[in-house]
Amino acid sequence: MVDLPSRPVAHTPATPDGEWHYLDDHSLTVSHDAGQFAKVFGARWLGEVVGLLHDAGKASEDFQAYLIANALDPKGKHKSVDHKSCGALHSQTIGGKNLPQVLLGHHGGLQDIGDVIVRIRDCQQNAMPELQAAWETFVNQPRIATRLAELKEPGARSLPDWLTRDADKRSVEFFLRMLFSCLVDADHLDTEAHRDPERAVGRDVVLPKVAELWERFQEDQTLFAPDPSLPLSEVNRVRREVYDACLDMAEQEPGFFRLTVPTGGGKTRSGLAFALKHAVEHGLDRVIVAVPFITITDQTAAVYRKALKLPHAVLEHHSGIEPPERNPERSEDLDEMWRTLASQNWDAPLIVTTTVQLFESLFQNRTTACRKLHNIANSVIILDEIQTAPAHLREPLFDVFRELVAHYNVTIVLSTATQPVLDTIAPQLVEDGREIREIAPEPARLFRALERVTYDWPCMDETWDWPRVVDEMRQHDQVLTIVNTIADAAALFKELDDEDALHLSTRMCQAHRRDVLEEIRTRLREGRPCRVVSTQLVEAGVDLDFPVVMRAVGPLDRVVQAAGRCNREGKLERGRVIVFSAETDRNMPGGTYRHGAREMLLMRRLPDFDPNDPEIFIRYFANLYGAEGADRERIQPERMERNYATVAEKFRMIDEDTFGVIVRYGDPDELDDSIAELRASVYRTKTGKAPRELLRQVQPFMVNCRTREQARYEQNGSIEEVAPGIWLWHGEYDPNRGLDDSRLAPDWLMVV
Repeated sequence: MVDLPSRPVAHTPATPDGEWHYLDDHSLTVSHDAGQFAKVFGARWLGEVVGLLHDAGKASEDFQAYLIANALDPKGKHKSVDHKSCGALHSQTIGGKNLPQVLLGHHGGLQDIGDVIVRIRDCQQNAMPELQAAWETFVNQPRIATRLAELKEPGARSLPDWLTRDADKRSVEFFLRMLFSCLVDADHLDTEAHRDPERAVGRDVVLPKVAELWERFQEDQTLFAPDPSLPLSEVNRVRREVYDACLDMAEQEPGFFRLTVPTGGGKTRSGLAFALKHAVEHGLDRVIVAVPFITITDQTAAVYRKALKLPHAVLEHHSGIEPPERNPERSEDLDEMWRTLASQNWDAPLIVTTTVQLFESLFQNRTTACRKLHNIANSVIILDEIQTAPAHLREPLFDVFRELVAHYNVTIVLSTATQPVLDTIAPQLVEDGREIREIAPEPARLFRALERVTYDWPCMDETWDWPRVVDEMRQHDQVLTIVNTIADAAALFKELDDEDALHLSTRMCQAHRRDVLEEIRTRLREGRPCRVVSTQLVEAGVDLDFPVVMRAVGPLDRVVQAAGRCNREGKLERGRVIVFSAETDRNMPGGTYRHGAREMLLMRRLPDFDPNDPEIFIRYFANLYGAEGADRERIQPERMERNYATVAEKFRMIDEDTFGVIVRYGDPDELDDSIAELRASVYRTKTGKAPRELLRQVQPFMVNCRTREQARYEQNGSIEEVAPGIWLWHGEYDPNRGLDDSRLAPDWLMVV
């Protein structure tokens, strides 16, 4: 029998014989922690205010009765009671008119301003007696009264200088988003410590400081020093020059930088060297590396872990991460627990993530997405392959980047071999007079020094069918052919009809693609025959080195990125890149991608066209972005009005909705165990949803399909829902090409 609480409570006991979580304890802890998080960007006082008031409504008689009923009858159905309106209503008189939007969202997410205004008005007209009674009970708790009085003192009120002036409306919008992140994280941390203290201990690991990471990285870099008795190869000479330039530039003041380095020029290590040293020089807390594809996160995180050799130094956070080995009881070890918990709020010194994860977090309204945002402040962000960012989202993206640099002590590094021109993609930065400093010494000279391929352009004279492409591939023992769609990759692979050939596309699950990439690297290293057909997923940042690369006509930056997989290490005098026009190119992706392909063909006819010259991208991106709206979805006006839910709906990195299906790849027994746990898990949780830990276990075995096909899949029995929103594929999974539904029309198949 649970003892009744002696004063207002925030949460029920975690176990039948456990302790109540008292409201004053919870409110004061969340206030302190939210204040500490917000202190990083000068908003400690407001963090303490929202932390103290967020659960004030739980002091009401109705909410206390609701909690007691839940404790006495955990399996019963008890109607919840609003607990957010009370603190939101009174926050206006303490911290200002903008705070209700933060407080009302701390469970369900940030809402549009219109919904908040209606909610406050309704409270004022219909619920004031109840809310006032709850408020009086809350503030009459001695410790709460003392703390509230302290926060109301004139000397306590402290705001960032820029916010006290006539701040831009979008700046206020983003500030409230960051404040919301502080509240959500502090609330979750204290609630977790009460509800699951054994699991919360996973956060108590000792994290290395950035200075220690920099020291370890320097030690590892000495292993790359070439034999001084031998002459430097041109590739190694360029890599050393880029690395030294990164160290020199790291001493400059935080702000915007770009790192324009040709493929194979050592961007991965040199960029991290800049970030770590820069963070140490300027007292920054962490480094965040965002890359466009999961295939690159695996590779990048592996390079960093090997270099640093420190536990809990690198947090790899994305949807397809491989689960670590589990013990027979399938319980988490401390490392796995730390990674799971740290992924929620990015409490780690070095984070490797995807641009989708980072960018969508900056514009989402859900608590789970926003929780990590405050840990972006006081950091270095490396945006790898920045040219892959959606052109139609560039205005809201760069506006938020500007906010991070201007008000949150963030340094941003735009890193790529095909650098867009910033006055084209982000004119607001130039208008502000912001200096974007180039890290690499004379990029044009570096590109000339690392010219390692010769381009052939049969696309300008003829169109090839698949047999013609196959004829060319068979003339080379090692060749990579990149095409524009999954349908094209499947058709070419079938036409090749080579049992030793390899295939890559997103119709293969992440674990499958990882295995194929490892097989490719092994064959290349051992000099064995290696013919590969792939979609675009290998062409940005994936460390492959073929003597010959064939690329179907596509955007210029994609063609040059594909060329980066050719003669990458400079072992040949010249590699060969063949750009061909396929008969199926009429089915290539539309929008910016198709426009980029047309622009590339037009520029190819210019007498001075040279894809090895980085200056060519000035004209290319100017033409490309000039035809594409910088804010196609009209996100910026919604941000002006603080319509967070609408912004989240409009900001989509991927235009079409998809859903994931689990495919049977790898160890069938291991996967079947996870699927069985998924089936049973929803019956063991109050939410009716599968636990996140189980979802992470199956993520590497999932393939994304388009939502518009879901109904047909269900009707023909191709998929089965094993947990809410989690589907199992019962159709064919080809060991070479992955998920196979030959009944689908070729132009349906997903791109990339």
